[in-house]
Amino acid sequence: MSAIKQNYDVLLIAIAEICDNTRQPDMLEPILLLVLKVSTYLQSPGLNLLTAVNLVTSLKHSLLSLRNTESEFQSIFKESVNMCEINDIQIPNVKKRKVSFKIDQSHNTQHFMNSKEQEIKICVYLSLLDKMINGIEVRFNQETLTLINGIGHLVELETNHGDMANLCKTFDLKENELEAEIRLIKDSDPNPKGKNCDE
Repeated sequence: MSAIKQNYDVLLIAIAEICDNTRQPDMLEPILLLVLKVSTYLQSPGLNLLTAVNLVTSLKHSLLSLRNTESEFQSIFKESVNMCEINDIQIPNVKKRKVSFKIDQSHNTQHFMNSKEQEIKICVYLSLLDKMINGIEVRFNQETLTLINGIGHLVELETNHGDMANLCKTFDLKENELEAEIRLIKDSDPNPKGKNCDE
């Protein structure tokens, strides 16, 4: 432990140099880059509400596309295998472990993976994508996104019939009274303050 304390700065430099000079295979890089890009945009101070909703919706669709397109996984897996071969990293064989009889008394329900590719796809790739997509759906369900879109359009004074119906139902308003208020605001100033979500 004292050797690490004394050489801490040198160790950090060595680790940084190793990371800079070697490219490690990362299967999840395309997925994590999508999330990082959206996360960065969502943290920007000038982001308006409608753009945020569009970014989250776009991320969800991109993750669904990655999940449902076989060629996406194939490409990522082949690149990872290629990197392992270049760096002389052995890809382990699939281990076929039987589930304990105490846990599962029926041996017919057990499934064994045929290849490492299938194991990685099911246990890592699809599992991760499903958790991310589910997390987005839990945090941003369709009702919430529809309501946020309606409020964003209301702030811009550009509501449609669907927005009006949703806002009136959610906030217990009368549609004709809300339409009248929006018309009054639009007619009171040729350039109303609420015209842009950024303001």
